[in-house]
Amino acid sequence: DGNRAYRLTIPARVPIAGFWSLSTYEVAPDGRLFFTRNAVDRYAIGDRGAGLLRNADGSVTIAIQPERPQGPTVANWLPTPKGPFLVTFRAYLPRKALLSGTFALSGIATTPRMN
Repeated sequence: DGNRAYRLTIPARVPIAGFWSLSTYEVAPDGRLFFTRNAVDRYAIGDRGAGLLRNADGSVTIAIQPERPQGPTVANWLPTPKGPFLVTFRAYLPRKALLSGTFALSGIATTPRMN
């Protein structure tokens, strides 16, 4: 629901040999998925993104919300549409722990907007 704000913390060490990315897609009335136009032309965030801010433990917390956050969190902002949307996490060259399910991301948490 793009009328709410969310956050996802991705651990410092995701079991992959490649890279990860997180994308948002707007859900059209007919169920098709599209990237949503936004003020910063950002449709995905990945672990190789320029300016990505890491937490002290190396993890990355991403603000998933329609409004641009203030301050340094803008580097970790993944814009959403105002209506229904879908979030997709991609892991390139996943290792055994990810493929077997012994490693899993925490859920996406509802949060006050990161302003």
